[in-house]
Amino acid sequence: FLHGNSSCRLEAVPLVPLLMPLSISVFCFDFSGCGLSEGEYISLGWHERDDLAVCVEYLRATGRVSTIALWGRSMGAFTALLHADRDPTIAGLVLDSPFTSLSVLAQELAQSFAKVPAWMAQVVLAVVRSVIQAKAGFDIESLDAINHVGRSFSPALFVAAEGDDFILPHHAQELHEAYQGEKEMHMVPGDHNSTRPEACRRKAALFLCRTFHDERLDQLLGMHAGGLVDIFSGVAKQQQVPQAAMGEDEEGAALCQQMQVFPPLTRMRLVHRRRCSRPFLARATVTLLQDSAEAGFFVRLAPAVDEEPLGGSAHLLVLSVSSSALMISRVCDDALNTLAVGAGLPARTARQLQLVVARAGR
Repeated sequence: FLHGNSSCRLEAVPLVPLLMPLSISVFCFDFSGCGLSEGEYISLGWHERDDLAVCVEYLRATGRVSTIALWGRSMGAFTALLHADRDPTIAGLVLDSPFTSLSVLAQELAQSFAKVPAWMAQVVLAVVRSVIQAKAGFDIESLDAINHVGRSFSPALFVAAEGDDFILPHHAQELHEAYQGEKEMHMVPGDHNSTRPEACRRKAALFLCRTFHDERLDQLLGMHAGGLVDIFSGVAKQQQVPQAAMGEDEEGAALCQQMQVFPPLTRMRLVHRRRCSRPFLARATVTLLQDSAEAGFFVRLAPAVDEEPLGGSAHLLVLSVSSSALMISRVCDDALNTLAVGAGLPARTARQLQLVVARAGR
């Protein structure tokens, strides 16, 4: 965890009970000049990235860490971006309130809080730049994350507060747009120092679970997305009371009712039913009307004329779509197995999905 300016490693304390139950270790440290660390200057990312590199090297040398991700806030998020393009082995990045460049941020703060005209802010900034170069040994013009995001490919989750008047939300949005790797953008209520909502912290934890590509975490994530267990509490979710099954005919209704024994499928409906031969391609435009909404494709695999009958009670594929995850599951012999889990769809946003099933049923 990478803390912000004028802060220390204790900033990570709220994340410990969130991540430790998932067996995700949290490594916290104080940047130079912060907390209990020695140092005279805080460079807002320039020297801090070297602190980070030393910590990453130390963790790998212990032999006790399999995969490393970075979770940074403000200065810490900026530092993570300065480091990520030179270390492609970083599994993922959670970037809360990063800024595009120190010079742009300084000009915005001067105009917003000091109420000085733009030309005067530039003059003052030039003087400050010269002093920092002489005393701290770095050029503030070099602190530009835009130059780094174009060479970064680790999955990244960008977070910005809607009411942040210190690091305006456009910084995270511009970085998100320029980022070359897999990326997500998440806006939260509040300001720069507001406690992030529990939903935001959980979203970030789920994001990290996906980026680690750990078999155990993938299974937990699949069960969580499917409604079988709440990975944040470690207990199974209570099964919902089955509702009346719906299908276009008796076979469809019976199938829905049969599959309601699985918690993720208790609300299953065969809204649009089609019969087709494998291989086939199905497309749909999906819009989740609220954060708790779910939708998806439901495919029952039956043997073709020239194939042997399928054993077991049912062979089904389910593509479940929610705001937390996309999950592909296979139901065979009354067992639900998660095949793959991906990023969810944001609510109230139309997205096109397609499902391809090969002749062999893959």
